[in-house]
Amino acid sequence: MTTPPPVEEPKGCASVPGFVKSEPDNNDHYVEQFKDHPWYPAIKAAHERLTEIIPGYNIAQIKNKFGGLRYYIDYPSGVTDDDACEADEVVRRAEAWVDGYEARKREETK
Repeated sequence: MTTPPPVEEPKGCASVPGFVKSEPDNNDHYVEQFKDHPWYPAIKAAHERLTEIIPGYNIAQIKNKFGGLRYYIDYPSGVTDDDACEADEVVRRAEAWVDGYEARKREETK
């Protein structure tokens, strides 16, 4: 059984994979739910870097879409354009890592 998130999410949100969430305090809890998933290294690394760049950022959703990672984030107020650009690059790298991982898996099964 999964432990509940530290902060209760509003109705319609849930701190479980695939759901939209709205509480930044649940980011660590949300990421750790992927620990047994093959994409976990990319998700964990992105989260750690994003936390350094933009403390208080929120993971809105992490999900599989069309066989690839989608890592959606919300920024707190006051984030500079430079920090937002750097954060967007972190997300793109995580998504690219997953694309490469999935491509290697497809090649291995041929």
